[in-house]
Amino acid sequence: MIYLDYNSTTPTALEVIDDVSNCMKEFYANPASISHFEGIKAYNKLNECREIVAQFIGGEKEYLYFNSGASEANNTVFKSIADYYSKLDKIHIITSQIEHKCILSVCSYLERFDNVEISYIPVDSSGVICLNALKNEIKPHTKLISIMAANNETGVLQPLKEVSKIAHEHNILFHTDAAQIIGKIPFSIASIDADFVSISAHKFYGPNGVGAIYCKHPEILSAYPLIFGGGQEYGVRSGTVNVAGISGMAKAAELCSAGYIEKSINQMEQMKQNFIDNLLSATKYVTINGDRYNSLPNTINLSFLGVKNSTIQKKLKMKLALSSASACSSHEQKPSHVLTAMGLNDDIIQGAIRLSFGQNTSPEELEQAGKLLLNTAERLRG
Repeated sequence: MIYLDYNSTTPTALEVIDDVSNCMKEFYANPASISHFEGIKAYNKLNECREIVAQFIGGEKEYLYFNSGASEANNTVFKSIADYYSKLDKIHIITSQIEHKCILSVCSYLERFDNVEISYIPVDSSGVICLNALKNEIKPHTKLISIMAANNETGVLQPLKEVSKIAHEHNILFHTDAAQIIGKIPFSIASIDADFVSISAHKFYGPNGVGAIYCKHPEILSAYPLIFGGGQEYGVRSGTVNVAGISGMAKAAELCSAGYIEKSINQMEQMKQNFIDNLLSATKYVTINGDRYNSLPNTINLSFLGVKNSTIQKKLKMKLALSSASACSSHEQKPSHVLTAMGLNDDIIQGAIRLSFGQNTSPEELEQAGKLLLNTAERLRG
């Protein structure tokens, strides 16, 4: 099996597994129980991890709150802001047509309320949001602009600095779902001046079910939290804190910080471009979806014309771990909302496959995957 589904979940690093195991033995107490020594130990460990992760993403530790991951963080931001401004006659939120399923779903939920209005800005044929459309959608009651950092299906990068500037020029809060970009290319909250950022540990070799929300306005989230309870994480996210998982997240951050990104980015970019060049020279029945250059170095979205992606995946499911869309919606067998928003035709959408690789992928494995895909597509085409 060649694993090429890193955008869904990266394999947990062995160092992270060891760290989680050791933390469960050493820091087993509840960090909220600071009335005894073991609780204080866990509390101090938690704060140590907070500093490591905050530094990793270029932020300040007092604005970082741990949770279960980006989906929870995205829901928290949207619901809390809607509640916080519910006293207004109308609340307007702007996002894009290609956001992750969790954002589109929470937007659909909020639209049930009479005083909440959502605008979904379009993207061009390469999958980049239209900044002029964003500017034109701004209204006096716009309270939040949310644009993902990198698309999970195509890997296409969005102009976050420009979006942030537009938002703050109009006194609008800016949020980005950065789950896909962190750990793949350099990312800094300070450079984009975001008010809210969502991250997941399992996207950069950490454990599943652990993440964080970076929030410069904790008064909004603590006043109307997604989860009510004992007030953990300074009231932003109640519930007993997963110290072992968070420790694993911090270890993964350390591994990625230790020169990994700088060392691997050029190699992955070269592997990606070689893969695309070889495929395009081998057949005229393939197309690359999105921008092969303005995108994550580990992500390729392609379509074999005349062949359905579901058929290719069934043929290769014991040899290649692939995806046709986001892992969160792959079971639904619906056309990709991302490729649809890009204006691609039905043949391309039905044949779309996402390959995403990482630090454990060798050039030889990617080359072998390309040959398997090409040979399978050619046989199916007849």
